[in-house]
Formats: sequence, C-alpha cells, structure tokens
Amino acid sequence: MGREALEKKLPRRRVQSGYNRFEKWGFWSVFAATLMPPPFPIAAAWLTAGAMRYSVTKFLEAVASGRSVRYSIVAYLASRHSEFILALFSKYRKPGLIAVACSSLVVGLYGTRRYWQLRREKKDQQGPPKR
Repeated sequence: MGREALEKKLPRRRVQSGYNRFEKWGFWSVFAATLMPPPFPIAAAWLTAGAMRYSVTKFLEAVASGRSVRYSIVAYLASRHSEFILALFSKYRKPGLIAVACSSLVVGLYGTRRYWQLRREKKDQQGPPKR
C-alpha cells in the first residue's frame, strides 16, 4: 500500500530513483537523512523506508545512531564555542532580538497570507456551496 501511495503523490522518476537508492543503501539512507540538520526533508527517507517495508529494528537502529552522532556533534561544538557564542549574544542582545522579532513577524504575515490564499483557491475549485 505504501508504494502505491508514493507513486500517486510523486513523479514516477523520483519514486523509482528513491527505491533504487534505498534498495542499495537502506540503513545508510535513513542514517544520513537522520544526521542532516532540520531544513533537510527527513520525512522522504522515512516514508520510503515505510513504503519499502524496511525492518523496524534496522530503521530504529539507523535513526538512533544517526541522532546520536548528530547530537554528539552539536554537543561538542557547543562545548568548544559556547564562550564565544554567549559573548556574541550578550554584546548584540537588543539588535538580535529586534531582528528575530521582525523576521518572525514577516514569516508569520507571509504564512497567514499564503494560508488564506490557498483556502480561497480551494474554495473556488469546489464551486458554490450545494443546498
């Protein structure tokens, strides 16, 4: 059932490429995806694992080891560079907070606008309400 769902949602070429890679590098595909930072689309690797009926034990091992390595790297970098980062934040606290607040406002406004735009488009596609 998982394969059919992926094939309906994604282009056939991408799905086949993902299958081929996953068949060859199953554990390492999940491990590498789990190791990547947040903007990386980890869900694609996890969905492919589910669609390919990958072993739950191997999947959990790959996720646990990938996360362990990733957070170990983050902890190491934090221990090495924490003094510099804290000094930087204490020196530029006010401009940093203003930048974060402005960025959050812009992203929030854009997200809200996009939400209402998509909602309106969906409503237009459905046509007038039936009575």
